[in-house]
Amino acid sequence: MTLAINLLCFVLILLLAVYWTLWKTRRELGQCQEKLISELSEIRKSLEQRADKA
Repeated sequence: MTLAINLLCFVLILLLAVYWTLWKTRRELGQCQEKLISELSEIRKSLEQRADKA
C-alpha cells in the first residue's frame, strides 16, 4: 500500500513537471510569435516606404 502511494505521488510530481514545462514553453513561443509579427510589420513598412520613394 505504501509503495502504491509513493508511486502515485511520483507520477503526480512527474506530470506536474511536464505540465509546467509545456506551459512555460507555450508562453515563450507566444512571445516569440509576437516579436516575429512585430518585426515583419516593421519590414513591411520599410519596404512600402522604399517602394513609394522609387
